Amino acid sequence: MVADAKKFYSSALLRSVSPVFGPKNNWEAPTYMVSVEDTGLRGGGAQLKQAIWTAARDTIQEWTGEELTQCSLYGIRVYEEGAVLASHVDRLPLVSSAIINVAQDVDEPWPLEVIGHDGKAKNVTMEPGDMVLYESHSVIRKCSSSLFVW
Repeated sequence: MVADAKKFYSSALLRSVSPVFGPKNNWEAPTYMVSVEDTGLRGGGAQLKQAIWTAARDTIQEWTGEELTQCSLYGIRVYEEGAVLASHVDRLPLVSSAIINVAQDVDEPWPLEVIGHDGKAKNVTMEPGDMVLYESHSVIRKCSSSLFVW
């Protein structure tokens, strides 16, 4: 699944990305989204979206102990040098979520900081192929350091 997503991302990156807004410093370092549902992009469409969901579903269901209903699968976010992800939580009904690192080209780690239910901050550094699970409506997360790329 990650290989398919990376292949799609590599192909799509040169052709179609849309700016996205939210808890980021968009004026200084815009963030972009590559829609996995974009059939105009080679490899994109419902089949890729379903493959990503199917691959992640069992892991998330095992983690939560619940049968899940597919709700949202946004696409592949592209963060550029100088990007910052501000502290935030997601809206309901987004409860159980995952971040999958599809690809990266950085000179130093850009850790995701997660504030757990115990109030303690933990840094999570991801590599391509890693998946982080979290309660998106209640766990605060951010990437407060600027992304640095040579």
